[in-house]
Amino acid sequence: MSKTLFTPVTRQLNNLLDEVISGRLGLPELQRGYVWPAKKVRDLLDSMMKGYPVGYLMIWEAADSIGNTKRIGTDSKVYETAKSLIIDGQQRICSLYSVMCGKKITDEKYQSKPVVISFNALTRAFAVADNATKRAADWIYDISVAYQNVRDTFRYIPGEIARIAEARERIGNPLGEKDKNTIGQNISDLLALYTYSIPTLEINRNTDEESVADIFVRVNSGATPLGENDFILTLISLYWQEGRNRIEDFCRAATIPKEGTPYNFLFRPSPKHIVRVVMCFGFDRARLYYAYRLLREAEHREENFEKLKDVIDQVLHLANWKGFLQCVEAAGYVSPNILSSENALVYSYAMYLIIDCWDGLHMTGPEYILGSIDEYIASHGGGAGTSNGLTKRNASGCN
Repeated sequence: MSKTLFTPVTRQLNNLLDEVISGRLGLPELQRGYVWPAKKVRDLLDSMMKGYPVGYLMIWEAADSIGNTKRIGTDSKVYETAKSLIIDGQQRICSLYSVMCGKKITDEKYQSKPVVISFNALTRAFAVADNATKRAADWIYDISVAYQNVRDTFRYIPGEIARIAEARERIGNPLGEKDKNTIGQNISDLLALYTYSIPTLEINRNTDEESVADIFVRVNSGATPLGENDFILTLISLYWQEGRNRIEDFCRAATIPKEGTPYNFLFRPSPKHIVRVVMCFGFDRARLYYAYRLLREAEHREENFEKLKDVIDQVLHLANWKGFLQCVEAAGYVSPNILSSENALVYSYAMYLIIDCWDGLHMTGPEYILGSIDEYIASHGGGAGTSNGLTKRNASGCN
């Protein structure tokens, strides 16, 4: 049997969170942003409280030479570069880091936000924090406050019992001794989650980056939240990190209302949107499954990534992006509320680039556009018409 690349280890949650806080534990660039809704975090905590399994983590003790890592959270860290990387379990660790440590995390739309979960000290129920849990007597509104007192339980727990008892007195519904004991035990159980044992698979330190990326794809290929666009971004991170950074920077800049950025009132592109445009425009692949297979081909990898660099230059070119948006606005789409599909806009941008960035295709009117598309399809072996020897223009911006 081949030698395994991992070692099973049981880790305590508080130790993992300490490593996140210090920056020793981070994320590889191949990971996407934080995407869990708050209700999923609530369900995770509920499962932990009931003693249900919550899955394993996969951590790579990365070699010292590894670069291009991402920190968890928005606060400063002791470690400038992470020494261990989460390959599987990012959403769970980021969620627990936010709700237990009271820290903000950055989502895939580049917005920093806290995840606040409330706990009912009498019924053991978790809920997404809102005004109702903030006002209710039996609820701890933000459980991160409880975990800030995890090393001072002898003071904190009696204090919470007294607070809830006083609030119940004010509304004429006093607590009995049994209820007080129940609240004390429930808060104790809540705080015990801080040392929750999580099964962890530690990938060997000497495992190379390509194998780790392959592990990431295989582990996540059966999960519905990840799609081919995520796997394509993984490949770009592995073989052309600068390209991944450029895509991320473009999408981040599109959220900033400033002159000279991709910002617009109609649409906020994400990395997965850029991937769709790139694969459709540059590789003639509308289905990302086939585009992913194309980039994975070892035999033509260097050639395909050279092509990818040229294509991304054109897709991210500000003049092309602004020109397309002007066309969309001129067509009457003046509000995001009337866009029925973001993907329709994404593929429209790909068609715009196809028409405008290939010799022989010209944006001079609807009938000419349709004729140009027909010629383009014919030149690529896709239907009637005569090939006109179309060649791409340079990356200085399409006409």
